[in-house]
Amino acid sequence: MDIYYKKRRWKQILFMFALLIGVSSILYTNNLVNQVSKEEQDKVERWAEATRLMVTYEDLGSDVTNYLHQILSTNTTIPVILVDNNMNIITDKNINYSNRNKERVLERELNKMLAKRNIITIPLDEDAPQYLYYKESSLLVNLRYYPFFQLSVVVIFILVAYVAFNSSRKAEQ
Repeated sequence: MDIYYKKRRWKQILFMFALLIGVSSILYTNNLVNQVSKEEQDKVERWAEATRLMVTYEDLGSDVTNYLHQILSTNTTIPVILVDNNMNIITDKNINYSNRNKERVLERELNKMLAKRNIITIPLDEDAPQYLYYKESSLLVNLRYYPFFQLSVVVIFILVAYVAFNSSRKAEQ
């Protein structure tokens, strides 16, 4: 067998193995992203239901009220904005702003949420429903882009190693 054929075959096997690692990394991370996304959606739906119960029933008792407050306080990562039927912002959570630029930041974030169409209707009253807008947490966004960053670093490392070995081989000749 020709030595160049063996080298070419070996390079093809390594390339296929690297491709397999890359694809499996992306698929696995995509699966994790879907799971975390579903959990976040469930949390937001529980948050919306707790809000509806708090507003609708005023005489729930202290135990139930404490439980609903606990549900509302457990959301520490998912940005949400609660608006009335006239799109007036009632409350927000997990959105960073200073008092100076609060209105501008909330308006910008609400527009982003409107574009994504992540909305839950809270039917408090036939005439006055409230709407809970939300977007992905920063953890979910980072998790979504992590495999691409990881693969970029690996590709850069492979390219640098290839150039180094190639120039070393040429220097030996």
